[in-house]
Amino acid sequence: MSRNIYNLGGATDRKTFKSKVPVVSYEDLQPYIQRIANGDPGERKLMPTIAAEMDRRQKL
Repeated sequence: MSRNIYNLGGATDRKTFKSKVPVVSYEDLQPYIQRIANGDPGERKLMPTIAAEMDRRQKL
């Protein structure tokens, strides 16, 4: 499921991005960070990667 909450309409240029996506500070995100720090696992997300990156992560 794809969410387009900022109405970018598929645009990928910097000017459109800056005009549609708000700047957030640490203070804006702090309640979410604190919730996770307190043990709430939050919603898990999958991140695409390549085989070489997976090998590197497994060695860590």
